[in-house]
Amino acid sequence: FRKLMILVLLGTLGITATNLAGPWIIRTVIQGIESDLGGQWPIIVRLSLLLLVLYSLRGLFAFATNYSAHWVAWSLVERLRVRMYTHLQRLSLSYYQDKQTGQLMSRIVHDTQHLEPLLAHAVPDVIVNMLLLMGVAVILFSINPALALWTLLPMPFIAGVAYWFGKKARPAFRQAQESMAQLNGLLQDNLVGIKEIQIFTREGREQNRVARGARNYTLDLMHALKLNAIHHPAIEWLGSMGTVVVIFFGGYLALQQAM
Repeated sequence: FRKLMILVLLGTLGITATNLAGPWIIRTVIQGIESDLGGQWPIIVRLSLLLLVLYSLRGLFAFATNYSAHWVAWSLVERLRVRMYTHLQRLSLSYYQDKQTGQLMSRIVHDTQHLEPLLAHAVPDVIVNMLLLMGVAVILFSINPALALWTLLPMPFIAGVAYWFGKKARPAFRQAQESMAQLNGLLQDNLVGIKEIQIFTREGREQNRVARGARNYTLDLMHALKLNAIHHPAIEWLGSMGTVVVIFFGGYLALQQAM
């Protein structure tokens, strides 16, 4: 998938470039209007057309990146599923003595599909955000180095929250996946032996077992999602502190005529 990965990389670079260029053009238009250049209509028209082209290119870059990343991700998931099944065929019979069919099916089908969002969304998003951060940092330092340093103040706290979330979330989501595998295994066994369950009138007992399995999965998943619900607002709040710092210290420097 080398060609598709190159296309994804080029698309992320294009998205980053258009995201950085758009605000710069808008800033130029506003500065022109404030400096009595608004009467020069041709300049406004050219900048508006340039902005239209940039937004159109950003849409094309986003489509190319998204589709190519999904194609690569699902193709890798497909290969991983086949390899896992091939590996299971080579294991000894003793391996299957204490394994439920539903658990193995959950590993092959359900667990592998969680790699797709990581490959198709997380990796490109990380690349775009890192490039965007570096680009914004370069622009800020070229405008006002002192103010740029102040805007980076929340970064250590953001890194700390991200580290804490990763440390807590991994075992939580792993436990949720294990609960899902156990529930799938129980359902598989019960559906295969549904005749025996009905013959021996064990419907009530098995219904309670399934209810406990479903409840355990819900509780484990909600614990993991609770951590996720804490993480994203905390990151957004810390990120917004950069805006507060810009307004506060930028306003102070402007009043002191230091900008």
